[in-house]
Amino acid sequence: MDFRYAILDVDDVLLATQQAEPGAARALLAALSERLDHEKATAVHREFLDQWRTLQRQHWSGEETVSDDYSALLQRITHWQRGVIEQGHEVKPWSRQALLACALASQGVEFSEELVGGVTEAYWQEMAGSVTVHPDAAVTLDRLRAAGCHVHLATDSDGFLGFDESRQTFLYDPEASARAKIRRLRALWRLDVDPRDVTVGDPVGKPSPEFSRRTIADFSEKIGHEIDVRQTVVVGDSLSRDIEPFLSVGVAFGVWLVRERAGGKAPRCSHSDVAVVCSLAEPWHAA
Repeated sequence: MDFRYAILDVDDVLLATQQAEPGAARALLAALSERLDHEKATAVHREFLDQWRTLQRQHWSGEETVSDDYSALLQRITHWQRGVIEQGHEVKPWSRQALLACALASQGVEFSEELVGGVTEAYWQEMAGSVTVHPDAAVTLDRLRAAGCHVHLATDSDGFLGFDESRQTFLYDPEASARAKIRRLRALWRLDVDPRDVTVGDPVGKPSPEFSRRTIADFSEKIGHEIDVRQTVVVGDSLSRDIEPFLSVGVAFGVWLVRERAGGKAPRCSHSDVAVVCSLAEPWHAA
């Protein structure tokens, strides 16, 4: 790994977020069941999970083409985030609050700040408490540092939002959302990482090149000199969101991590400067 600088995604790259999702989803169902009858709680929970899978499929596809399911879901999310747009911010598709609002509305459940806030708080508490570090991630960070490579992390916004009940729309405080994301990442602190090592996609996130440039600026400020993008590698589990935006601003090389969803076989990649691996422990060599 002949790089002087490395930029790594967090969720499902360093942290085993996907493995923690089932427990968080059960916590969400339990919180719903305390507030709704069993039939409604189960239906809302099922809708929430279906929407989450739609987001994941689009995220992992490696394609610029947007699926019909994702397009329809994004329209619903955008409806609930009218206030966010009016504030001059981009829609936050990964907001669990907005996903829950979509699921509640589809089942005809009256929406309130107390309902969505209480349910999503149970979800995030379980997520933050149960997420673990991928073993190959810990080894890779140690290996990069031992080789004299500077490391920085770049993670998208989780879209923590407020709600205006009178207007029935979400509102957005970028600083508060970023702080909430940093709190959620506490498992990283065991890897000799601290909040200065992390750029969060609030207010502008992936796949915007603006986020990539801000990450590079944060990285450079942290280490006290401008990083050389020609000697930089970016690592992520989404080709279109984590890697290509950094390549577009000059980063030399990418590593597309596909883990278990590849079924033991890495997908093809048209980029000659991107390696595709099923584990961070594999050699980072492009095809």
